[in-house]
Amino acid sequence: HLAQHNIPTIADLPVGENYHDKISATFFWKLRNPEKGYALGSPLFNKPEFRHGNPIEWVATVPTPHAELIEAAQKDRIDAEDPYLQEPRGNVEVMVAYAPIAGGGSEFRVPMDGNHISSPVVLLLPTSRGSVTLASADPTADPVLDPRYLDTETDRAAIRAGMRVALRVMETDSAKEVIDGETPPPGHEPITSASSNADLDR
Repeated sequence: HLAQHNIPTIADLPVGENYHDKISATFFWKLRNPEKGYALGSPLFNKPEFRHGNPIEWVATVPTPHAELIEAAQKDRIDAEDPYLQEPRGNVEVMVAYAPIAGGGSEFRVPMDGNHISSPVVLLLPTSRGSVTLASADPTADPVLDPRYLDTETDRAAIRAGMRVALRVMETDSAKEVIDGETPPPGHEPITSASSNADLDR
């Protein structure tokens, strides 16, 4: 790779082929009564401690259902003895935030005007691996990042399981007293915990 950019190799120390990072999927929920000040952006929101941090009260760390995890791992050819499969793992975090918090990977955003809350679902233990390579010999040029997020079936199974938890929470009677429904990206229909894997992947 260095030779491709006419950079002499001084030491053979291969790097950049094990890039991995957390990724999240977020649902946005329209509040039934935004005038009550439940979310950041509302002049009535009365939790100033959340103005400089994550506006959440709780985080649930959940495992992928074991049968789903094993089936996905077999497709990815993960060794059956791998500790990832043997020990209980917190594969994803699920939370409800008093703001429409959006992760990267999508241009879709909801204004932080007090009308929406959100359910971020964060993949904690990604098995997908990407790479970081050079764009040129110019040390000030940005590198080329190929993250390969959700490249493995194991990762897709884990984040789908977390998404279903988040959806089930917002389908409860208590949640329905507060929210009017999901605000999906343009061109997409709202989804439910009973939606297909293909719908969640999309």
